[in-house]
Amino acid sequence: MLIDYFNLLGINEKSLSQALNSKQLRDNVSKSKRMMMRYKADAQGVPILQRSIFSAPGQQSTTIMRVDNLVNNCINRNFEADIVDTKIGYMFGYPISYQITGDSRAEDTLTSWNRENNVADKDSEIAKTATICGIAHRLLYIDEEGQPKVANLPHDAQVLVIEDFQGVPRYAIHKYQRNELVGNDLRQVDVVDVYDDVKVTTFTNALGTFSAASERPHFFDGCPLYPLYNNEERQGDFEKVLPAIDAYNRTLSDASNEIEQYRLAYLVLRGMGMEEEDIEKVKKTGAFELFDADQDIKYLTKDVNNQMIEDHLNRLEENIYKDAKSVDFSDDSFSTAASGVSLMYKNQGLENKCGTFERKFVAMLNHQYKLLMSFWAFRGQAESADMYKEINFMFRRNVPIDIKTEAEAALSLLGITSHQTALSRLSFIDDIDREVEMLSEEKESMLAMPMELPEVEE
Repeated sequence: MLIDYFNLLGINEKSLSQALNSKQLRDNVSKSKRMMMRYKADAQGVPILQRSIFSAPGQQSTTIMRVDNLVNNCINRNFEADIVDTKIGYMFGYPISYQITGDSRAEDTLTSWNRENNVADKDSEIAKTATICGIAHRLLYIDEEGQPKVANLPHDAQVLVIEDFQGVPRYAIHKYQRNELVGNDLRQVDVVDVYDDVKVTTFTNALGTFSAASERPHFFDGCPLYPLYNNEERQGDFEKVLPAIDAYNRTLSDASNEIEQYRLAYLVLRGMGMEEEDIEKVKKTGAFELFDADQDIKYLTKDVNNQMIEDHLNRLEENIYKDAKSVDFSDDSFSTAASGVSLMYKNQGLENKCGTFERKFVAMLNHQYKLLMSFWAFRGQAESADMYKEINFMFRRNVPIDIKTEAEAALSLLGITSHQTALSRLSFIDDIDREVEMLSEEKESMLAMPMELPEVEE
């Protein structure tokens, strides 16, 4: 295991070479590039967009001329983007809510840091990358002003995070290129940053081999380069249904070819012939003159079974959404007056998938804020490094709200549960603790108001 090389040998050229030559690093980079090309419908990454015009194997016949290889439609139905965007919109349409239990100066620090670093946008973007590629990476660093910052690394970054048996990042390798002056020339130099719990060791490759160039502390109590996994298998959401998507694209493209090839059909003349002069005349007038009852004119075309094609496409589409644990919100069942329970069952696959991803996301956030709290505690901006344990991460699904139904459910819980539990049924309330506090203040204010007694006639 790679972690053994670094634990036993330390961070040096030998352990670095093992990491850079590892199959895991190569596979992560190539797979991430391939999946992102599918999501973006890049012509170099989608098989149907690279399909050439059909040509029969073997020698071409000199007596038969093909007309069914003159049309080559390459139509890509981008299920990949639909599956990913549906999940990200469903999970991150509302930003994650960060709250610290009890009164703490760390909450102001956390809120300010999240705002300055555009964390809501970064959370959504890293979630999209992980959903596409199966894995994404984030880096904490200290800027020139001594303030902690966060950055999402590109999907194709050459990154390898080495974790212990509990899944805690212990070492991380980030390989990239930068421009450096070598004499009077500006050259691109390969650079590798190796992170551990304390420091960053930088290696450069100017002469064909990597050698340690510098070493500096990163000021965090743990490895500041860490991953976000889409699931335990590190698979993208549409990765398992790529064969079905390719089959759908081929069928759709071939059906389009058949429709266009009607224009290329042969003209069959029965009981008559045509001279070149007559052909040119027909092209201009579009009219035929028949003199015999046995003469006939028709096009030789293929019979296309439209119903079979439509049924095949519908079945493929249904299986793609089902196997990818996604839903098509444009489906008629979401616009009809179906009950909320039935729609929940239809949406259950997506919700289960999002629940798994939510737990992976919380694991990443726990590691992130553990490092940040240790930094803020050292600066006196938080009570202790353990304050990260008091942070609550609340994910809110982006679905239409039936306020009346929610209000009735909350009202029915009053007297059976606490006010906090009853209010938790109202999805439009972001801060339940604050809402309970406001209710209490209003009640005290009402009790403190002087009551005017009605005058009694003697």
